[in-house]
Amino acid sequence: MSRSEFTPAQQLAICQQVAQLVRAKLPIAGELSRVVRDASSSLAASAEQVDDRVSKGQSLADALAGDGSRSSRSLAACITAGETCGQLDRTLELWTEMHVANSRSAQAMRSALLYPVLLILVTILSLGSVIWQLIPQYETTYASFHQQLPDWLAAIVWIREQVGVFLLVLVVISILPLLLWYVRRQGYDAHDRPRDPVRRLRGQGLAAEIAALMLRHQRPLNETVTTAAQVAGGKPDDVQQAFERLQRQQPIAALARESTMLLSSLHVGALTPDATCDGLAGVADVLKQAAESSSARQERWIPMIVALSVGALTVLTYVLLIYLPWIWLMRKIAEPTLIGTL
Repeated sequence: MSRSEFTPAQQLAICQQVAQLVRAKLPIAGELSRVVRDASSSLAASAEQVDDRVSKGQSLADALAGDGSRSSRSLAACITAGETCGQLDRTLELWTEMHVANSRSAQAMRSALLYPVLLILVTILSLGSVIWQLIPQYETTYASFHQQLPDWLAAIVWIREQVGVFLLVLVVISILPLLLWYVRRQGYDAHDRPRDPVRRLRGQGLAAEIAALMLRHQRPLNETVTTAAQVAGGKPDDVQQAFERLQRQQPIAALARESTMLLSSLHVGALTPDATCDGLAGVADVLKQAAESSSARQERWIPMIVALSVGALTVLTYVLLIYLPWIWLMRKIAEPTLIGTL
């Protein structure tokens, strides 16, 4: 996947400014760099670069999102749809709303993961302190009775001597699954769809909104389907085959099933364009609500699952290294042969 020339934050800020210029019926060339002149240096330089490209006759889609990255392909499709429908400000607003919502969810998830990580670290430090202070008492007790350390106690004493390595292993066992889950959900599947259901649902919702907008402005169905698949971030090969799959009544990987069904019904004449537009608008709302619900569930359940896992690990460590050894030690002390030596 190609790397975006502009950062998402830069694209987002520039899109917001372009939308305002379009709504005010002002030209983009010559005005864009002026309105962001007081912004940060990196944003101002990016806006000036886009402004210069547009002034030289390059399309806005190529100037702002022509690097081929997944995010830029989606943005370029939104720009193209907005220009062909005369609704560039609206399509840019929809794209920025999706990314702002995704950013908000990502920040909420990072905040939700802060508690489990702190809980893991505090638990590990607590276990390390207990192990360091308590295990030497086992040795002292056996030494006071002139007893040789049993194998199980020798193993525990060895663990105490290697307490740094032991705690590091506990940290890895506790944090690694959480880290792998977080990293994996940032990736994409074979069809270039986000593995994170929140981002995937929002992308499909945006595609449904763009498709409805294009149909309302009487754009051809093949153009609408192709553009919607690109808006959802589909792979170039999948985007090119999107309309062919629709004609064969096959699912389109980038789009939600409901969107594909509505567009397919329009293609065979089972629905009118107006009914299809209304249906797509409803699907977009449902997908957005589903994304919000999925985000809320993740923020609520991930910390709880991690807390339960850490609790189970703590109990297991205390039982194996503290409580059971102490019980076994008391039984050993209470043996008749040992009592007779007192």
